[in-house]
Amino acid sequence: MLLEIFSENAFEAKATEQWIETRFESERFELTLINNGPDLPDDVRALMMLGMTHNKRLPHTGMGLFLVRLILDSLNGDIAVSYQDQRLIFTVSFSMENFYE
Repeated sequence: MLLEIFSENAFEAKATEQWIETRFESERFELTLINNGPDLPDDVRALMMLGMTHNKRLPHTGMGLFLVRLILDSLNGDIAVSYQDQRLIFTVSFSMENFYE
């Protein structure tokens, strides 16, 4: 579900390329989703994890990244967004100890 949301958002932002990188280190899993779409305006970044927030044409609910946040909250996870070298980068990380219980 996470990959689908990020991939769909990248496609809608007119990104033509997407990459996924994973890393597992010290009981922490990191998933990095990269695309060559445009950077996000500051106001969108500030609100993007809240439900019903989007900068797209209707019909959109703005629930995609809100659902990502809910999933990450349940895993005690984090998400970071950056823009480097003409690439939009989302880094999702969470502890693997949730999966060993």
